[in-house]
Amino acid sequence: MQREIDILRQQAHLQVSHTATRDENPPAIYLSSPSEWAAHEEIVAENETSLREEQHQAAPLPAILTAPRSLDGIELESYKINDCFSLFFEHYFKILPIVDLRNDPNWFYDYSPLLFWTIVAIGARKYIQDPTILEALGPKVVSMAMQSVLKPHEHIQTIQSLLLLCTWPFPMDTMITDVSLPLTGVAMQLAIQNGLHFFGRRQDFITQIAQNETKDVFRPRLWSYCKAVCQVTNIVNGLQPPAITDAFDLPPAQQHQAIKILSSDIFWAHKLQTVFTNAVTALMQNIYPVTNNPLGPLIDKWDSQILEVIKQAGEYLEKDQISVLCARLNIGAFHFYETDEPARRNRLIALYQTACSFIDAVTLADKSNDYALYSPEYIYRTLNLAACTLLRISRSNLRGNVDVVIGERAYFSCIYLLKRRMIRNNDLNGRTAGVLTQLWRSPQAFKQKDGSYNSLVVRMRSRGSMGIFFDCFWYWQREFNSQTDPYFEQNETPSQPSANMSESSDISAPLLRDPAIASHVEPVITTSDEQLFPFLNNDFFPDWDSMTGFQIPSSIA
Repeated sequence: MQREIDILRQQAHLQVSHTATRDENPPAIYLSSPSEWAAHEEIVAENETSLREEQHQAAPLPAILTAPRSLDGIELESYKINDCFSLFFEHYFKILPIVDLRNDPNWFYDYSPLLFWTIVAIGARKYIQDPTILEALGPKVVSMAMQSVLKPHEHIQTIQSLLLLCTWPFPMDTMITDVSLPLTGVAMQLAIQNGLHFFGRRQDFITQIAQNETKDVFRPRLWSYCKAVCQVTNIVNGLQPPAITDAFDLPPAQQHQAIKILSSDIFWAHKLQTVFTNAVTALMQNIYPVTNNPLGPLIDKWDSQILEVIKQAGEYLEKDQISVLCARLNIGAFHFYETDEPARRNRLIALYQTACSFIDAVTLADKSNDYALYSPEYIYRTLNLAACTLLRISRSNLRGNVDVVIGERAYFSCIYLLKRRMIRNNDLNGRTAGVLTQLWRSPQAFKQKDGSYNSLVVRMRSRGSMGIFFDCFWYWQREFNSQTDPYFEQNETPSQPSANMSESSDISAPLLRDPAIASHVEPVITTSDEQLFPFLNNDFFPDWDSMTGFQIPSSIA
């Protein structure tokens, strides 16, 4: 009896907290009740009815006892379900608001068991009361998601779940276990197959009569998030993103129509992502194979378009500096592939500042609201890119033209953020933090066969901006993992600019000088790499020859 009273009190507290913070959340997507979903697919209520329903849904929900649930032998008590839902809506929903705003586990289970378990699993990522939930649910939820593809009438629920799973994938220790890329492909195909990308043209994709479809703002908003998640997931995996024309690729004179449908926040984020994707697509087409065509003007053109979108958006993108800097960093990283050495020099110096700014923005967000604990996967990948950018430039002949102390502080802040983001000790976040630490302290990083050092030339040119990151790991493989570097025997491409430093040059990793840096670095107790990072062994990389990792050639060309 006392247990039930405690649960009811907790639910009442959650409802009060949920109502108090509603106005602080981004534009939400409201869905009909589970029993009315079929009707929602066929007919959308008029404006007045929709407004009344939204106002009704915004009211505090009655304190209804959450039912305990089980999945393939895994049983969860009511209070654990409530806790996970509370964590999801407090920390994750505001990053990807693609589900109904109501914090009601019973409603979600009736609406979609898959979406229910997805929310529970994501909410359990940092749930200290029972850290076993995430590991236990992970494989079962992914299996449910793949089976849901065979249920065409539940495509909306499937898309919602897939996007959440791609944004916060389950902990992995090797990249081959990352299912984000195939899941994003499924989500994108389901969305296109069901006409989410063409607002007002849903009738073209169904056999029933669609009435008042122009009143339904849920589908286009879901499409906007679907497109963004799928594209950025490909970009941060070093793959060309899918470029899909949709109803919102409009000339400036017609943008007000899209803003009315999507809301200003979503529209300008959509616009930024579109330019970002087009830029990466165009640049990837120009870096492989190697040519003497200057790349700098093309990069500058796309960066200018990003800045123009920011100017047009005003306050709507000013408050999202992380997304803006993420796009600019990934675009600017293509300067490493530039063949015009004099022009590249100044651009790489500017890129160094962009990398510092991105890490600083994530650090600031983490200090204010623990952002690192709940950040999406693309932030982890972009932090890796930023760190490798700083590492390469600080080990080059540009070292005297940048603020090494600021870069060092940002580099170790990045490592600190990766450690904060860890779900378990040996996941990719922790392993990457170990690799970056060893590379920074290594006097042999970027050493070439002739004894020179060239940190500015990227040998891996087919993986876009992330080639800068993946290429660094081959240097780590050779020095710390005793694995053959397939690029080591290759001669430097003649058209590549050289920023070589002689073997006698001072390229050793600088000592930690700033107390602010040292505060982010755990004390080193042992000096053996095997003791410091026991998980950095042959099991870390052997399967990176999959489509989700960088390509390991079977032989040296």
